[in-house]
Amino acid sequence: MTSRQHGCATICDRAVTRNQSPTLPPRGPPATWNQALDRGHPSLIGSNFEESWLITDAMASSRVRLNPPVPPAWVGDVFCADSKQSRVDLGRESVIHITESSDFGLLRVVLPDATHLDNRAFRSAVQQTYLSLAETLRKVGMLPLRFWNYLPDILRRNANGDVRYESFNAGRSAAFKAWFGESDLSSWLATASAVGHLGDELAIDVFAGRTPGRPEENPRQTSAYRYSRRYGPVPPYFARAVVLDRSLRHTESYRSAIVAGTASVVGEDTRHAGNLLEQLNEVYLNLACVSSAVAGEHREVADDLSLAAEPVARALSRYSEIRVYVVRGGDIPDVIAGFETTFPNLNRLEVVSASLCRPGLLVEAEGIIDLAPL
Repeated sequence: MTSRQHGCATICDRAVTRNQSPTLPPRGPPATWNQALDRGHPSLIGSNFEESWLITDAMASSRVRLNPPVPPAWVGDVFCADSKQSRVDLGRESVIHITESSDFGLLRVVLPDATHLDNRAFRSAVQQTYLSLAETLRKVGMLPLRFWNYLPDILRRNANGDVRYESFNAGRSAAFKAWFGESDLSSWLATASAVGHLGDELAIDVFAGRTPGRPEENPRQTSAYRYSRRYGPVPPYFARAVVLDRSLRHTESYRSAIVAGTASVVGEDTRHAGNLLEQLNEVYLNLACVSSAVAGEHREVADDLSLAAEPVARALSRYSEIRVYVVRGGDIPDVIAGFETTFPNLNRLEVVSASLCRPGLLVEAEGIIDLAPL
């Protein structure tokens, strides 16, 4: 094992290989992300998460600690070293960092010391931050495609019973209604995730595009924005996936779809609370249903919804990138083994320790689907 210092991060590497250790190509977006990406690794793995692994198709793995949280590795592949850089100062020590290419952009904002806000102040801070992101996207001529939200104390409950995640949803909802008005939600929603981390800051990353994506839902799940009040007074506003009209890779002709954080939820209900292996199976089936929906093949999957069925296997084979959030560190070996076995065409698998938005959930996964050209 080797370790080295890179900015504020210490990166420890360990290789697990078949035949020989692979040489990983340098990757990396510009320095706006506070040098969070080590250019010797193709991984962008989030901060203050206790441990993270990167598994590539050559079976190389890395443990990484970075600060602050950052989006998955594929985001770094979209941008090159000469991408345009800019920033917007928001005050309160907050800055929106902007990275732009010809087709896509990434906006990043970190609100420090958010863990010390009560839930009412936290809701207001989320609303104002989202509105600032909306105004910035308008100025650069982009539309949101994917949000990553990293919350401190995501399940903390205050004296009047409000949960931090519910306050986040309320602030996000208020901002979206001001941003998009009362239009049909299904026509403009971006995909998203919200997970907890160990730091004090609220961090939000927005992947955006010059052209809109097409929101897609999972027929096996209730649309998140239609959840009942059993899961909070305001539902989470996001689509299960967004289909792009082009590939996220510069040289490929196929289209990409970006998939939201996906857990062991059927309809709107948590399934198999506390049972890792059963939750993994539900996550696989949900990811298969999303893949079949974006490819227009959901009926084939719905007719035989089992992991052994050929339509399900075909749906899972479309995933090229997956990040998995895991609550219990001891579950990580089983998670790695399960995803490696079930998803045959992954370029990368990232596994990150994090808290999730519901008690009882142990694992959540997001990813990228490769689709045939139009």
